[in-house]
Amino acid sequence: MKALALQHNREALIRLYAKYSDTLQEELGVRPSIEVTKLYGQLLTQLEATE
Repeated sequence: MKALALQHNREALIRLYAKYSDTLQEELGVRPSIEVTKLYGQLLTQLEATE
């Protein structure tokens, strides 16, 4: 996710997180950890601030 944020690729970041979240739910029945969700939010916020 950090690499995509550094590339300013917001759409790919969103797709990656969605795929990650869906896969965790489908295969393990869990949601992303608080830490991963927080990182995702921070990266999106940073990208939005630079647009």
